Amino acid sequence: MKKSFDQRSNENLPKFDHIHLVCKDMEKAVEFYKTVFGAAEVERLVVLDAPTIRMDLNGTIINLRGMRPVDREIYTTFGLSHYGVEVEDLEKMSRDMKDQGIPFIVEPSEIRPGVKIAFFRGPSGELIELLEKKSS
Repeated sequence: MKKSFDQRSNENLPKFDHIHLVCKDMEKAVEFYKTVFGAAEVERLVVLDAPTIRMDLNGTIINLRGMRPVDREIYTTFGLSHYGVEVEDLEKMSRDMKDQGIPFIVEPSEIRPGVKIAFFRGPSGELIELLEKKSS
């Protein structure tokens, strides 16, 4: 597989962004992460029609949300939904990956002003989100 980045330089390397959990009970999950790990609630919002609670665990973002009817086609269990990797240029990254034969489950799209996402599966079937954040 062709390398997309020069690993000797940290310039423009993707960076870990978040963990996304699908929860049976979001409020119970919030209380768990606050009590057990000292995580702080950052915000409550709706993302793609799903209520989401963002938690900060010492600099790592944990997104908590309930299961939507459409998710039943993708997810068979609760727990880890996917992990997110931030990239500088989502369109270029997705083109490079497609050139390497990596198919996308969700093509790049803007979910809110300044934020684009795309999803694909890793080599073990894990769901990975690529995201690009542009400051407004």
